[in-house]
Amino acid sequence: MSDSENLSDISDELFASDSDSEITSQSFSRDPPANEEICSFCDQAENLQHRINELWNRERIPGLAKLRKCVVKECAFLKSQKDSRTSRFSITTSNLPYLEVVYRVLSAENDVVSIFKRFRFPNSSTAGTIAGSSHGAKSKTCEVDIVSENGAKWIKVKAQSPLATQRGCEGESSLRYKNLIESLKRIVHATEFNKVHFQPPKVVVVFSKGVTESIARSIRDLTVFVRGDILSDFVLADEDTHSGDDSRDFAGYSGGKLLTTSREDLEWFESTKTREYKDSEKPLLNVDVTALVSYVSDMTNGYIKDSFRDEFLRRMASDESKVPALPLIEKHFANHSLIICQTANDRFRSLMTAVGGDRELERSKKLMSLVTVVPDQPSERSKALKGGSLSPENKIVFGTGDFLQATTLTANQAAVRSAASQGVDFSVYFHPARSLTEREND
Repeated sequence: MSDSENLSDISDELFASDSDSEITSQSFSRDPPANEEICSFCDQAENLQHRINELWNRERIPGLAKLRKCVVKECAFLKSQKDSRTSRFSITTSNLPYLEVVYRVLSAENDVVSIFKRFRFPNSSTAGTIAGSSHGAKSKTCEVDIVSENGAKWIKVKAQSPLATQRGCEGESSLRYKNLIESLKRIVHATEFNKVHFQPPKVVVVFSKGVTESIARSIRDLTVFVRGDILSDFVLADEDTHSGDDSRDFAGYSGGKLLTTSREDLEWFESTKTREYKDSEKPLLNVDVTALVSYVSDMTNGYIKDSFRDEFLRRMASDESKVPALPLIEKHFANHSLIICQTANDRFRSLMTAVGGDRELERSKKLMSLVTVVPDQPSERSKALKGGSLSPENKIVFGTGDFLQATTLTANQAAVRSAASQGVDFSVYFHPARSLTEREND
């Protein structure tokens, strides 16, 4: 699913809301809503609950249980108000619109890894002492509504009216209005301490009810991407003059699609991406021995048979027929500058000499012309690792990638898990493991 096309299909059936990512407590108004209005909310809450349950049965995304719990709680509360003759529940402060947008955004995103995720980051005064870690006694936290693209994108959802957002950013003292700009500053700061493949995640704010030009401009200054209708400050000011109810739909917006992005905002974002790519080379990819072997193997290059004498190779051949390893490896190769450390180079050449066939040897020569051999230079934290899965060779290979801020392409999940259990999270891409098989084929 794409970012904008699928999200633009979200219709304007959502209701105005002042809720932020923190679920608000229910509040009450002087005039109770019509019973049929509460019934409509109940129906939509039950429908959302059903859709979340279906998603839950398909995949257990971290944080999805919390979203489901929030919807169940909201549904129960709405039912209690429907059955009460003295209800003074205010529709305009329901959490349902916010929860609905969260669900729809996560449904439209690729590779969602978490919902309502809290990230740690250090205080500015202590950043220098704990910059190498996202943890610490003096660290702060921020919450992101949706983490997608395998961690590379952080999304904040805003279901407030534009006027509520504007008031919060202009210093409205009421706790009802939360300063979005200050919140985003903390999130952007947190990305520097929670990098994915040595790059800070991209931050996106989705405005389901739109956002004013002035606030959108301030958000862009933080290098944060805005998704939602960009509204004129003049229109907003005019509406504020005529009504004190900041939860109503605004002229020029209520009839349009939600979650669209202005041309100006798209141009700003595209120019930012162009500058980034123009000013930087391809990122480094540290290629492990497992990836080198898999790349040149006869098995990944069309020579597959199910009659290997070895049971392990027969299972591997079966896996290869279902999930070919070479396309995935080539995809990573195409997007990176390839390096291997001296230890990996020596180990690979030794393997090729010992068990490589003629075709595999020829492929290895072509492969070596694509990579740059760098000296062994493991990071200090990799040197301190212990455990049977972390041989001296593994610590050098992964540690060199860590030191050079190069993601490692590997099939060695055991080594990565062992390091993670000791507090060291290596940046890695995994690929299916394949062995040299040409001599077994002959």
